[in-house]
Amino acid sequence: MIIPPATIQETARWLLRAGGIPVPLYPGTKRPIGEAWEKKRPKEADVEREFVGNRNIGHLNGAPSQGRVDIDLDCGEARRAAHVLLPPTGLISGRESAPDSHWWYIVDQPPAKADESYDDPVGTNGHLLEL
Repeated sequence: MIIPPATIQETARWLLRAGGIPVPLYPGTKRPIGEAWEKKRPKEADVEREFVGNRNIGHLNGAPSQGRVDIDLDCGEARRAAHVLLPPTGLISGRESAPDSHWWYIVDQPPAKADESYDDPVGTNGHLLEL
């Protein structure tokens, strides 16, 4: 398991070096900063300006990031099940409270749909995961 660096700027640089596309997000949200964010391709020289303060960080998945996809495990049950049900991956990451909540893969044909959410059919956990 590889966990990316802790600060937003270290994480942005780490993602860039790994072939990913980091996206600056408004603090405490998953909302991208700026217009046409999905078309931007930040470089290391942009990190000091774009990834500052208490901003959050996202990642542009799919074809722009060499086929990277993220399975975002939203509850403890999903995270525990992932270790049994998901194929091994070279990258698992997450925040301090859920360090194994994002399982990353590189796929040949990224899904056309931007994201899919799966809810708990019983309704006790809300979201189980997002692809």
